[in-house]
Amino acid sequence: MPAMLIDEKHLSEAERLLIPGNTFNEERREFIFGLQSGDLLAVPGSGKTTALMAKLFCLSRQMPFHNHSGLLVLAHTNASVNEIIAKLNPTCPRLFEYPNFVGTIQSFANKFLANNANFIKFGTYIHRNDDDIYHLEATKYFKSLRWSRKEEEPKNLINKLYGRINRGKTVTFEEGKENVLQFLKSFEIDFINRKIIYNGQSFYTYKGVSQPYYLELERWKESVLSKGLLCFADSFHLSTWYLHNYPEVKELLQSRFSFVFIDEMQDLEANQISLIESVFRDSPRTTVQRIGDVNQAIYGSGKKVKITCDWKPRDVKYLNGSNRLSSKIANLVNGFTLDSQGNRFKIVSEKKVDDLDICPHLIIFNRQNQKNLKKKFIELINEYGLTKCNDATNGFKIIGWTGKESENDKLSLNSLFGYQKDFSSIKEHFDSLRKHLYIFDTKTKALSAIRKSILTALVTILRLQGKKITKRTRNRTFQRFFTISDLIEFIKVHEAGSEQPAYEIFKQKLYSWSILLAVDQKYDLAYNDIRKFVLGEFVAWFSLGQMSIEASLFINGIYDAKQPELTIGLNSASPEDIKIQIETVHSVKGQTHCATMYVETFYHEYEINKQGIASALLGKPHKLNISDSDCKRGKEALKMMYVGFSRPTRLLCFALEDIRVPNDISDFTSAGWKIVHLND
Repeated sequence: MPAMLIDEKHLSEAERLLIPGNTFNEERREFIFGLQSGDLLAVPGSGKTTALMAKLFCLSRQMPFHNHSGLLVLAHTNASVNEIIAKLNPTCPRLFEYPNFVGTIQSFANKFLANNANFIKFGTYIHRNDDDIYHLEATKYFKSLRWSRKEEEPKNLINKLYGRINRGKTVTFEEGKENVLQFLKSFEIDFINRKIIYNGQSFYTYKGVSQPYYLELERWKESVLSKGLLCFADSFHLSTWYLHNYPEVKELLQSRFSFVFIDEMQDLEANQISLIESVFRDSPRTTVQRIGDVNQAIYGSGKKVKITCDWKPRDVKYLNGSNRLSSKIANLVNGFTLDSQGNRFKIVSEKKVDDLDICPHLIIFNRQNQKNLKKKFIELINEYGLTKCNDATNGFKIIGWTGKESENDKLSLNSLFGYQKDFSSIKEHFDSLRKHLYIFDTKTKALSAIRKSILTALVTILRLQGKKITKRTRNRTFQRFFTISDLIEFIKVHEAGSEQPAYEIFKQKLYSWSILLAVDQKYDLAYNDIRKFVLGEFVAWFSLGQMSIEASLFINGIYDAKQPELTIGLNSASPEDIKIQIETVHSVKGQTHCATMYVETFYHEYEINKQGIASALLGKPHKLNISDSDCKRGKEALKMMYVGFSRPTRLLCFALEDIRVPNDISDFTSAGWKIVHLND
């Protein structure tokens, strides 16, 4: 489409909406006004998403475009997408209507490509795109596999997999079986070339000598996809297959979207990047701008820290100014930068500090007084009056690399603070009815959260029973598993003409259960009543018959609902209690805190014992090179600490066990740290 220009008048409106009382500086204006393809590398706290929203605001004021095209805005997480929607939907509703699309890369792939691909190839639309549900299917398949008898040839699939996957490894039989299960959970299929991919490498192919084993795995995979159950990676392989077989779709997408903006690029996997590239890279009609920070790429496959970012920036511009970090914290974080882009990528503090610039604090503790870490953190928060500053609404958090309990008395957030993962903020699907009732979205007081969780549990029971609904679309009749909407519609028509329609009974029960759980918090009473309903009316309404083993385990599964207390109250100048949240480094990525305490935990080794970390803490060059293949653990630690240390606006603390403190503690003082010895 012809060149467009951002209107100064529209930018002024965006400033009043997004940064009231302030204006964008030249560095950000250059990005906002730029409408050519290219990448933006932005430091922590640069306000990159705010600058992107300003650009979107300005473009929305010029809609509809003369060629009726729209904007495609993608991010890695729902949190980023929701931030854009919350800010811009009230003033730019057109931005969220056709022909525009704002969503995650996963939702884009499913909506425009994978959903149609799955219907064409397997006869059903996507019912559930969820790794956890897919893993349950893999576990069921694993348990169904039969081992070959001694001397039996050819070997059965599980024998063949056991030998190949564990080749060259020293493992027990149980460990070897677990490795096979992990393979079944994570292998991928290239539908175009008919080959199985594992850990990024070709494993079995249709044309290879192991064709029978390939076909057995392919048949199982296709049986799962035929139920509409996909793992996240399946979406991208199906999307690639769809584009390969229906190339006209690429032209349609290029015509529809004249601008593509992708935030959080560093978190995208290679297959996600490849998909977007295959659609838009060579399009003369589409401007593609990708935004992120390669040094914050800590999400890797298999829950490993990603050292080398799959995103390779091109035509790069830099956003080096940070509104979040003070000069002292910015200088420290710069020492943990793994990829400085030839020294062109460096944090420059632009924070307007209304009082003192607090130096980072090194808190030294031992096993006897480690219980006082949270107490000391709160004392420091009070000492600097942080509960009264403008940034207090950003919260106060203690973070660490390893959350779960470690073996051999190693430190973790669990051993230090009783940390447990906050399932309620990240999942909708669980492996037991009790979990659906005990772990729902407690961040909202609305009854809708628990209502949805109960309905999701009921849909899960139908799936575990193999109960499907018949649907018709595009002149084709097919069966799929029930969705929540299907469940409600089914109950509405069941006994609709009777004196007490099933739906009226169900509505009353659903409301009663929601009150018991969300208001009265009588979990056991609610669970027992729901269980009675499931085994009575629910089974009868849906003609479920005898419960399968899987459904029985789901309904009767045990869950210990005890959760750690994360809020501590101390006597202070302020009468209100201070809420301290405990989270992993991975979970706080992208967040801004008022104060952060990073606690050293064990992951293969403690941070300070990994190469380059002690030097970075002391403001010296870490000497690790992103392009080298060695020093893996040191590079992982640099990236984790870069992310963790760059969260707070005011106070950064690093808690270190005394036995790992270097002999000359004065070096830390010289490097700008304030030393705090924890008392018993």
